[in-house]
Amino acid sequence: MTPVWTVAESRARDAEATAAGVPFLSLMERAGGFVAEAVRRRPGTRRVLILAGPGANGGDGLVAARLLARQMPVTLCVPGRFPGFLGAAELLRAAQAYGADVVTAEDGLRALETADLVVDGLLGTGFRGEWGEVPGREILERTADRGIPVYAIDILSGVAADTGEYGGPPVPVEATITFGAPKWGHFGHPGALRTGRLLVADIGLAGGAAGGRWMHPDLAAASLRPPDRLGSKFGRGRVIVLGGSAAMPGAPVMAGYAALRAGAGLVELLVPASLAGRLGAPAPLIVHPGGETREQTLSPSESDWRRVARASALVVGPGLGRRIPPGFLDRVLGLGLPTVLDADGLGLLARYPRRVGRHVVLTPHSGEMARLLQRTVPAVDGNRRQALLDAVERYDAGVVLKGAFTLSGAGETVTVNTSGGPELATAGTGDVLAGIVAAFLAASLPSAQAMALGAYLHGWAGTHAADRQSRAVTALDVIDSLGAAWKSLQQKDWPAGAPRQVSA
Repeated sequence: MTPVWTVAESRARDAEATAAGVPFLSLMERAGGFVAEAVRRRPGTRRVLILAGPGANGGDGLVAARLLARQMPVTLCVPGRFPGFLGAAELLRAAQAYGADVVTAEDGLRALETADLVVDGLLGTGFRGEWGEVPGREILERTADRGIPVYAIDILSGVAADTGEYGGPPVPVEATITFGAPKWGHFGHPGALRTGRLLVADIGLAGGAAGGRWMHPDLAAASLRPPDRLGSKFGRGRVIVLGGSAAMPGAPVMAGYAALRAGAGLVELLVPASLAGRLGAPAPLIVHPGGETREQTLSPSESDWRRVARASALVVGPGLGRRIPPGFLDRVLGLGLPTVLDADGLGLLARYPRRVGRHVVLTPHSGEMARLLQRTVPAVDGNRRQALLDAVERYDAGVVLKGAFTLSGAGETVTVNTSGGPELATAGTGDVLAGIVAAFLAASLPSAQAMALGAYLHGWAGTHAADRQSRAVTALDVIDSLGAAWKSLQQKDWPAGAPRQVSA
């Protein structure tokens, strides 16, 4: 299992452990031990400033201070209210007895002059306020100004653990040591920028049910199906892409070629007739000139619709244009086929909203999601998990919310993608993802599995493309890297953005 916890789920795991007889201070001792070991393993660390707040995170900091003070100079700063849990005073005395220098906020600021690492244990996952309410924020602000690296205990102080919302300075978090499972704030916007390497420590909390999971290499590999040695191209799935317009003739080609590289046996493009001869589609793609309007947008004939009905899965929307009548969407959905609605297909759905069924996958970026939900983009990015769940409920569909740490889900469980990076923020890569997901749907993978695996393969292709092209990655480079991405999946390679399990 690779769960992602909400704050409520994290608290429930804590409560279950203590109810089972695990002492609260025992959990804290183990957590602080993981923090101390992470600091020890960091090359070049000579002098540490540990910030301890009033709650359990502060207690973790007290434990880490005691364990580290035997090996290096440690300044323990308690800038606000002292931790008030039972046993906190004894932890403080122990830290002092082992050599930690305990100071107040003013001396903590002075200690920054010589520290080469700051450990943030001010606030944990329960924070719900504004940056101005963070005790000791002046020290973190000075830390950001000076560029001193930070290790965060559980989550950076000031980041909302359920959403990733954050209103503080650009604190240079090098690593976060979290306990039991990652939290949604580690993957949210902009909290993901304040996480660094995510280290997950098992301190003895129970697993329990969770509403989220992150895409683990083993999970991805288990989703792969070996090719049927006695199969045919038709058995591997037939994908038909409906799209293209005078303004964007190449988009359906991107989606179709990606579907081929993702394993579809046969891929066809249905585009306006006037565009068919100038697409420059690679030879394996079959291009059909379809009916069109006077504006050169797609208007399939009855024979076109009969051809479309023979598909295993559809991609609807790449380059489609906006002058499409509502009846087009009705015809598409009436076929009952596994369908990916992307780009202009999503624009059409936003104008004529309706519940589409779980066999349909929506692939919006934040702007398209904002239109689907009639919200602002900041509102979507302020709680991406909730936006996805709301879209699943509103449209009764599978949803892939694209962006850093792409989310996908078709029910109550949301999967966080851990592959890929900023190289995918370029025109056409969304069409590529739509084609990949359609290929998996055509191979009869369940919707949730097709979305999660599709996002994971897409991210890996971006990583391999960036390895070759650096900052010059295009959507075509991503398609060309799908072969290397397949190998990464088969070899269970570990994405750079995935959490790491650590042991003391």
